[in-house]
Amino acid sequence: MSELPQTQGQMRRDRARGMFSIPHLDNRNPATRRRAQTSGPAATPDSLGVDLVGNRQPLSANVPASPPTPRAAVGSSNLSRFFETGIISGKWDGFEENGTFRNVYIGTDVANIHQLIRDHESQGNHYLYYPIPAISETLPWKARPEPTGHRYLSVESINDTSSFPVRPIRDALVETYFNDIHPGFPIIDEASFRQRYADPANPPPLLILQAVLLAAAGISDLPQVAASRAITTAILFRRAKTLFELRHETDRVDLVQAALLLARHTESSDTVASNAYYWVGNAVRIAFGMGLHRIPALPYVPPTRIRFYRKYKKTWWMVLYSEAMLALEHGRPCMVRAEDFDVGLLTEDDFLNMDDSEDHLVNRGFCSVLVDICLAALDVLRLRAPKVCDAESIMSSIEQQLAAVALRIPPTHDVWSCQLRLIYNLVALVHYRTSSEVNAVKFCSEAASDILTTFESMLAQNTIRKCHPSSTMALMGAAIQFAREVRSKAASGSIVTAISAHGQLKRLLAPANTLSPYFANLEAVSTLCNSLAVRAEILIKEHQAQASLATPQALVETGINWEDLMANHHMPNAGIDLDVGDWLNDYAWDNVAMNR
Repeated sequence: MSELPQTQGQMRRDRARGMFSIPHLDNRNPATRRRAQTSGPAATPDSLGVDLVGNRQPLSANVPASPPTPRAAVGSSNLSRFFETGIISGKWDGFEENGTFRNVYIGTDVANIHQLIRDHESQGNHYLYYPIPAISETLPWKARPEPTGHRYLSVESINDTSSFPVRPIRDALVETYFNDIHPGFPIIDEASFRQRYADPANPPPLLILQAVLLAAAGISDLPQVAASRAITTAILFRRAKTLFELRHETDRVDLVQAALLLARHTESSDTVASNAYYWVGNAVRIAFGMGLHRIPALPYVPPTRIRFYRKYKKTWWMVLYSEAMLALEHGRPCMVRAEDFDVGLLTEDDFLNMDDSEDHLVNRGFCSVLVDICLAALDVLRLRAPKVCDAESIMSSIEQQLAAVALRIPPTHDVWSCQLRLIYNLVALVHYRTSSEVNAVKFCSEAASDILTTFESMLAQNTIRKCHPSSTMALMGAAIQFAREVRSKAASGSIVTAISAHGQLKRLLAPANTLSPYFANLEAVSTLCNSLAVRAEILIKEHQAQASLATPQALVETGINWEDLMANHHMPNAGIDLDVGDWLNDYAWDNVAMNR
């Protein structure tokens, strides 16, 4: 269980100690605004996967005098109603209640519920999703202070989760998200989000809104954000994380999307039980539970419901991309295997918004090629499994996939073509650097060189901040490759070639230093690059002078903080004494649509 959000006194200090002079759009004092904002507008429920047995009590305005009704008691009739009305009688349309239509994924044939359904439906049916009765009332837009699990959230804590940066900052962050993140990571339906963002009576889901602001703040160049990025993102992370842990959502795909955006934030030095590895793991599990990895075939689907599968399909591929890249980064098993999903490749129609409008921001070519890179990455990971079978066949498949991807990457220098080259060369480098193939060394050298020149191109165009976090992994891979080349070439007497590799290693410092303000772990990677460059220079001089092979003291005193390097970055305590201006604590949601 994570720490509770700020105490009342801590939150008051957050608002009182202002670093910036941007005024609140709501001129009432905070106490008046909090009293006025007792509840928010209701959101429309929508969920693809829900429990057949059990229920979750909706949050209420006041802490009840008696303990909440047990979940099993509340949802005890759902299974029987699903079975009698749906499976036996086939009256699926009766489960569409109050604009709510929910599905359940029944899993493969090892599941009990799968066997129950197959025993009582017509032969030949192979549906994996079925409509199910709504199991909870519509949640209010804003959470309410009542017992959740084994803890209570105070009014101050609840109000913190529905606080935002003031409107000018908030609007700018939304634009940053859709202009700089969304084109290559289309998990949020832009048209729906913008329509609801402009409507104070029906705002976007609170969890999604906070997660969008967090992701955008990580790469924003707004002066107010850039001047206090670590504190700003820590506060926004706290708000989104609290909502996630409350499961305050009306559509579980919101949890998947929010987890993917929370993964962009470095919370602590733990890369096992927190940070991207933890959050993407959450996204994968929830996506599996919802059945996002399977082709959606149902016995009954309202016509308007089909459009939701566009969003689910895009979300699934972004889940897979995030998981595969993290597995490559840490050398850990991937939670997704190629044989476990049958979702088709992305098509043109999948990039439409749910209202059938064109999403002109999303880069369809980038997303399509990214999917192919993901499939190649899965095979690279599979080849390294301790009990791998048919390694030669997998190796051949990787070669073919990488060749096909290389032909599809545009030879241009826009930000998305550059990111494709970074990700492609990263996968190629990871694959070939442990390969015994005769040309493996050459392929690794070419991949590292391409990574360097791609970063330099992005530097020249001032687009490097738009890199997906996984792209930064390529920088460290290239640094290791250049350092390896210095050692091997110096040892073989090819001093000129070693000097060239050393120069490439030093050139990596520029993109590493530029990326550091946006990605917390890049400061440690920058230190590594500098240390490797120092070691390489000394090694070259030793071979030139034919000095002793003993390691000089200068090689030891390189100043690397290995904990920072291997475990990312220590962030400030997100719940205590965070010093930030009032611009980050605007309580009045109505201000979002003011003066539009």
